[in-house]
Amino acid sequence: MSGFNALTRFGLRSAFIAILACVQPFDDVEAEEVRQRGTVASKQEAMPDLSHLVRRGGQEVHSTGRIIKGIYYENAPNANNSVVAFHNACNQALEDNPFLVFDFELKKYYFDSDRNGYADEVGVLLYPDIDPADFYVRLPDAATYCYNDGHPV
Repeated sequence: MSGFNALTRFGLRSAFIAILACVQPFDDVEAEEVRQRGTVASKQEAMPDLSHLVRRGGQEVHSTGRIIKGIYYENAPNANNSVVAFHNACNQALEDNPFLVFDFELKKYYFDSDRNGYADEVGVLLYPDIDPADFYVRLPDAATYCYNDGHPV
């Protein structure tokens, strides 16, 4: 039976389910993550453009050592928070690009592990709780960020 005949005989919905069945996660842990968060891999989607939003709070970092700094944004002055962007910081120096952005209005997150401006992972926020530490440990340089030869910078 040709592919077209299979589509017409079993319907488009069945064919779509069959196609999805061919795209499976690598292991059970990844499969559970996909079910819980609606994860979609994305190497081509740009991180959200924050330049048109109103930033609530400064980009200053007053602490030394390695920290995660969250900066909230809103669509208009005195509106509710629309987005929060999480940046790495080392010894009072904030990285330019965030590694994680939560968009509260779209209920999505964008994870950029190499901070190149393109999302490595986009997913759905199923829970209102946000914790950047869960994503931070997945950064390739998490263990060595803000360290030089194994010693804090």
